[in-house]
Amino acid sequence: MRKANPPKPDVTIKCEWCGKDFTVPSRNAHQARFCSDKCRDTWWSRVVYKHKPIEEQNTERRKQKLIRQKRLEKERLERVVTKECVWCGDTFETTNIRPLTCSSECSRKRKNRIKWERKETRLNEKNTLDTDITLMKLYKRDKGKCHICNELCDYGDKQITSEGYFIAGETYPSIDHVIPIAKGGKHSWDNVKLAHHRCNGIKNDRIIRENKALV
Repeated sequence: MRKANPPKPDVTIKCEWCGKDFTVPSRNAHQARFCSDKCRDTWWSRVVYKHKPIEEQNTERRKQKLIRQKRLEKERLERVVTKECVWCGDTFETTNIRPLTCSSECSRKRKNRIKWERKETRLNEKNTLDTDITLMKLYKRDKGKCHICNELCDYGDKQITSEGYFIAGETYPSIDHVIPIAKGGKHSWDNVKLAHHRCNGIKNDRIIRENKALV
């Protein structure tokens, strides 16, 4: 039977995409059009779906990106206004009308100054202010002991970040007003005691009675 019906020879076909000749069995010749799956997919992408080559797409994207950047830069320059820093007096350019300072450093110094001025005003309106009160003097007077929990304070319980900011730990010493300033207490030596940073935060603006109860 094999001798009577020998197999047909392979057929050579030209790839419809790359033009390369390739051979296929004769039984598949009627449906063979491409030499590989890559050529088949590329043909569908280019001819049927009209997609551009990836190189052309990337070039087009880069052009569109440059056009967009130029447009945004032009719009930004149109919004630029010149202002004077309320802290250092230098002029600076900005697209936002809200900033009052030229840098974050000037903004931080201004906020600290405003906070201190408000604190001084509140103390001086109704209270006697002892300007010689310092944490070191209070630490020596109270022998380093927290008046709330009676444990020693630790000056070493602190952290300096890489940006230079100071972070006090739970046992770091702090100045506590026995009668809070918000409740009429004075910033004077007879109204300040040493306290842990954490204990002072828990106490907040409450008053400690003799039995250590907070009111």
